[in-house]
Amino acid sequence: MTEEGISIVHNYSTGGTFTVKLVIKDDDGATNATELMVGVNKPPVASFTYTPTEPVLGEPITFNALDSVDEDGSIKAYRWDFSDIFPLIGISVTRQPLWGPGNFTVTLTVTDDKGVINTSSAQLTVREGDMPNSAAVVHGYIYDNENGEPVSLAVVHCEGKIAVTDAEGRYVIEGGFVPSTTYTLSCIASGYSDSTKIVKTDRKGSAVIDFFVEPTDVVGSEVTVGPYGCDYTNIQDAINAVNSGETVVVHSGIYCGNVVVNKSITLKGFNTSAEHPVINALGVGSAVILSADKIVLEGFCITNAGPYPSAGIEVISNDNVIVGNSVWSSEWVGIYLKGCSNTTITGCFSSNNGHDGIMIFRAPGNVVRDNVVSNNGDDGIQTMSCDNNRIEGNVIVNNADVGILLDTSQNTVVTGNALSYNNKGVSLINSGIEQVGRNQYVNNKMDLEMA
Repeated sequence: MTEEGISIVHNYSTGGTFTVKLVIKDDDGATNATELMVGVNKPPVASFTYTPTEPVLGEPITFNALDSVDEDGSIKAYRWDFSDIFPLIGISVTRQPLWGPGNFTVTLTVTDDKGVINTSSAQLTVREGDMPNSAAVVHGYIYDNENGEPVSLAVVHCEGKIAVTDAEGRYVIEGGFVPSTTYTLSCIASGYSDSTKIVKTDRKGSAVIDFFVEPTDVVGSEVTVGPYGCDYTNIQDAINAVNSGETVVVHSGIYCGNVVVNKSITLKGFNTSAEHPVINALGVGSAVILSADKIVLEGFCITNAGPYPSAGIEVISNDNVIVGNSVWSSEWVGIYLKGCSNTTITGCFSSNNGHDGIMIFRAPGNVVRDNVVSNNGDDGIQTMSCDNNRIEGNVIVNNADVGILLDTSQNTVVTGNALSYNNKGVSLINSGIEQVGRNQYVNNKMDLEMA
């Protein structure tokens, strides 16, 4: 092809190396010529597969871009766009669909080493089936069987999934239920006998069932702790004296030393003056250790825990409720869940601790909900080597490093959190992004990091 002009534009239909020859002629008819080799980049080819090819609702789907190629270079970036969450990055990603059932489009965008992009889209059909449905919920209310009044400070769980409490006061267990399948739910409530219910999910995997729990014989049996006019002046003495199922009510005051709760009791702070009771560890050991199952810890200010591995609240047992406590100025971490499960942390403040506000280590199936975690020396909330936790509805502000750090932690739900003024909002290290949902990010140096 020959073209004329001092400047021309030519579009190559394929990539490769081409010879361009320029011939010039003056007004006397004399000519001269020169040649130049032009390399034309060939765009990459985006192509992917997914398995299973006929997914059912709630079933994880793996998308693989290994069939994508760049004949004259290399592919440097892979981006996956879905309709319901932010994009995923990587040559292979796995996610659990939040859609469906129905037909949905997935788009892969690849970028080569010269910055050229190409896309490929596929429509897949998600159908109902006998796999767990991530959109399914099991919910209901919990009542006192004698007076019909609603019961608070209760934990409902099923196969490692722990219920949260919604705005109407219902317990709600979200996701992962198989349609038309029978499950056993367990309810643990302070001052009541444990209760179980058998429930069968409907064709969408959801169910509604209420608990009517029986008060135990020791309901109303409590001892008091306070500077004066109470049964005891020392918290540990009161714990040592009561039986499992009873309640220790601690009046306002400053209580120095360490507290070990080694019975299934309710330990409740009672504000009788200007502030809630304060437990001050004086820089030695953990301020409060929960070592028995089914403990309720409520309404304390907890401070000055010692160095690693101490914490303001250290939990090494299961099925606990930690509600309405303030933890600050621990030398290491504020609240530490270690090797435990089915524990709920809600309505708490954890701030100005030397390391993390809340640390969850090898502790699966816990809930951290509706807390304020701020001004900590390292991370706001960190999970390490543990799966199936829920971190939702928390306000996480001005922590030195990461607001929420998931380290080697799979299937962790992170949603509805407000993350602001942290170094990083959410950081994932060897952890899946599939359950990271919608969170609010404001003025973090980086909102989301994947490593």
